[in-house]
Amino acid sequence: MRSLESPGEMAARLATAPTTVVAAGSAVAKPRTPFELPFMDQCNLTIATQQDIVTCETCSLVFCNAACRDAAMESHHRILCTRNDADHPLQLLQSAWKSIHYPPETTSIMLLARIIAMLRQGLDKNSKDAFTAFQQFYRCYADAEGHFIHKFLDKKYDKQLAFIQELFKTALYDDRIPELFTTHGFRSLLALVGMNGQGVGTTALDMYLVAVERLNLSESDAKTRDQFVEKLLDDIDEHSGEFDACEGSALYCLQSCCNHNCQPNAVPTFTENNATLHMRAERDISAGDEICISYLTPEQRHMRRSRRMATLRENYLFMCACAKCEVQKAELDISSESSDDSESESAECC
Repeated sequence: MRSLESPGEMAARLATAPTTVVAAGSAVAKPRTPFELPFMDQCNLTIATQQDIVTCETCSLVFCNAACRDAAMESHHRILCTRNDADHPLQLLQSAWKSIHYPPETTSIMLLARIIAMLRQGLDKNSKDAFTAFQQFYRCYADAEGHFIHKFLDKKYDKQLAFIQELFKTALYDDRIPELFTTHGFRSLLALVGMNGQGVGTTALDMYLVAVERLNLSESDAKTRDQFVEKLLDDIDEHSGEFDACEGSALYCLQSCCNHNCQPNAVPTFTENNATLHMRAERDISAGDEICISYLTPEQRHMRRSRRMATLRENYLFMCACAKCEVQKAELDISSESSDDSESESAECC
């Protein structure tokens, strides 16, 4: 999940209009010149460089460096390598899934594939570490799939689910874990990711923006920085729309233990331009306090209680009883009682 662009390359791509040149009778995009970002040398960022970037020798998948490639090979990529075969079952699986989903759900099927690959390669090495970690999730969701699958996959795509399951089985089946390839097992995997997957957003440019904002600059340098950043964001909005990060999905054992609260005291963040998750406190947290996150977006958290409840019930199968919801419930009850009393008084007067 590390961005393979430098902050300057990403800024140039997002903030300028593409230009084309004619080569061999065809119009091709002209490479953009990376922006020179002010105070970049003071930001002390760790970013991928073109010199470090490597590929898998058999499928051309790109990695930010050799260590990342070697770790992937050791963990899962030996199973997932498609060897540049356009008809490889994994390629067909990914294409079929993308035909019925938009980002970020387009990443979920390959997250399932990676889980299976990690289990298989772990079993090959007689290691049960990956299997033990996976079971923490799987057991919780094996019974939830019946309700949730209809939310995760629209009903009109029910007929395609069997086809996707067959592709999944063809690409990854292992007789040491047959239960994961049954209809119930596959749907449970989908429910697992749909209910517990954490969206991951990384971007080299955002790393720069955060770092440059924290610099202790002189008044004149701070003014230069602020003017540059304001113009950059305006240009990005004009040429690319809202600034989006590289998106993916992941499962985190510890973060997944966090319960929901409509007024969370912590929020998951990705500050290292990779999939490393940091939990950031939203306010002071005392020893012994439960760390809670919100399963809702910031916009959804400001909705009235009934709409928050409906969203949580539909997507996560529970009713929230956090302090905010209980207070608003009590206020609603009092309001209803007052309304009933007023109506009674009006009736008596009539």
